[in-house]
Amino acid sequence: MLNLRKIIDYSPAGLLLGLSMTCSAGDHTKYIHDCNYKDRQTPLTALACNLYHESRSESLGGIQSVGFVTLNRVDSDRFPNGIVDVVYQPWQFSWHKDGKSDKVYDKESWLKVLHISVYLLGIKDEDYHYVDITEGSLFYHSNKVSPVWASEDNVVVTIDNHLFYKEDLKK
Repeated sequence: MLNLRKIIDYSPAGLLLGLSMTCSAGDHTKYIHDCNYKDRQTPLTALACNLYHESRSESLGGIQSVGFVTLNRVDSDRFPNGIVDVVYQPWQFSWHKDGKSDKVYDKESWLKVLHISVYLLGIKDEDYHYVDITEGSLFYHSNKVSPVWASEDNVVVTIDNHLFYKEDLKK
């Protein structure tokens, strides 16, 4: 099972260090955080970047679900071992290739996904499978697309605008 205590420093100083990597915006024309650069991310900010760009307009459960998939990938042998590496693995999340800016401009949404990220990273290992509402899913996609790897027979759960899968059956 995923041992998040080995991945991130949960001390107040460690969490503040992760949060301090964001820059304050005096107005809406300045960005709050730049998700462009993998080497400038902590596990906390990388997870928050993924939640921000993949699901910030979803419900709390929808945002958490994207976070659970990210964390489930860290625990899977099929994906890299760290949160930053999972989030920045090429061709895995649509926000890396959508042509839009990867900078964060919406302070309210950023703070929301930061709080959700802290919650997700703080789940005790022994409780994780009870609270993972994706039931261990490793994949998801928007209901607006039909990826070649997706099979309707393999959908674990649908939350808001995303369908979640444990396996990609059409590999």
